[in-house]
Amino acid sequence: AIGICMGMMPLIGYNYASKNFERMKAFFKTSRSVAIAIAIVCVVLYRLFAQGIVGAFISDAETITYGTEFLRARCFAPPFMILSFHMVNFMQAVGKGKVSFYLAVIRQLCLNIPILFVLNYFFGMTGIIWTQAIADFMNTVISYIIYNKEIKNIIHTYTFNKTYFFNLILPYFVRFVKWKTLYFPQNSKGRRRSILYVVSAKLKGEICVFT
Repeated sequence: AIGICMGMMPLIGYNYASKNFERMKAFFKTSRSVAIAIAIVCVVLYRLFAQGIVGAFISDAETITYGTEFLRARCFAPPFMILSFHMVNFMQAVGKGKVSFYLAVIRQLCLNIPILFVLNYFFGMTGIIWTQAIADFMNTVISYIIYNKEIKNIIHTYTFNKTYFFNLILPYFVRFVKWKTLYFPQNSKGRRRSILYVVSAKLKGEICVFT
């Protein structure tokens, strides 16, 4: 599932660079759904076959008992872990390296280690095995709060720049081209100068240039 998160990065990056935000978000949601589906399968398998999995590596009865308990608690971490990695990789793909770095620091230093000490103090060994699941759950919540803010900023910035060009810059450029064509129709050899027509295809958000 982490490989899926890594594999989505170039697809997200290509569509982000081409400003195809709808397709970018579609890739993001699809990869997230597939990764979560794999994580859920892992959760089910660990819960059902925890004792058999632990018993395949060790034969001591007491160790198998503790290992089964630990594995069944630990299996709730992968879905939230995958969501955390998914968000980190998304931020890297859209050029938000600092945000990606901060999310990794929050997960390991600000959440994982402090929660480990707190749960160990109050619940002992049982608390330790729940550390990863709780830390990844909290980091997932923080990650998606940051994601909603960043995606709105990305789309708002692109929309603002596009509107600014069409409403302010393009009309003045068209006026300049018309003025140049009107007062300088020919060159010294008697051939008509090349006329540049700029057509603003606002319905598609494209600029068509003809000479």
